[in-house]
Amino acid sequence: AADLLAGKFKYDDLPPLAHTKMDEHRFKRMYNRVAAWEMPNLRQMATEFVPRNMKQMEVFEFRYTSLMGQEHESEAKVVVQCRAREVADTFFGKGEEKAKRLHKFKLLCGARYNYTTDIVRMSCDNFPNSIQNKQYLVDTLKRLLKESRDLSKDSFEDIPLDTRHVKRKAKTPQFPEEWAKPQD
Repeated sequence: AADLLAGKFKYDDLPPLAHTKMDEHRFKRMYNRVAAWEMPNLRQMATEFVPRNMKQMEVFEFRYTSLMGQEHESEAKVVVQCRAREVADTFFGKGEEKAKRLHKFKLLCGARYNYTTDIVRMSCDNFPNSIQNKQYLVDTLKRLLKESRDLSKDSFEDIPLDTRHVKRKAKTPQFPEEWAKPQD
């Protein structure tokens, strides 16, 4: 192939474009052979599909950043958010224990919990790949949920929820219509 590109083509071989087409054809034939001879053997190792609990999967919302083909440093960032009430309904059981676990969960989340919207939001951009960042967030959430469920060490009932980090939006004053300027 190097001779063909160097200009030593003496019309005794196929042109370079034809070699490219033949390579594509060989590639397709290789996968046809795999499908015909090796894939039937995989049927012996097949297991039955068991769908995941979709209620647990819908609690957490993962968001990614994509700039449509352009490389950017924020493409690796992953943000997860969830409502604390939905987490409690899904993972913390029922009764008085549920309320204690929810309170502990909110305390452990700290500044990531917004009490006005009841949303827990976490992000990660420590790793170069978004899959690694998502896995880190999933592991963090698992540890948070595990620690929140465990009330044997400390339930943190005596500690109030810290709300200093949430800035409330000032309400815009609503003036009576009589005060409006007349139109010219």
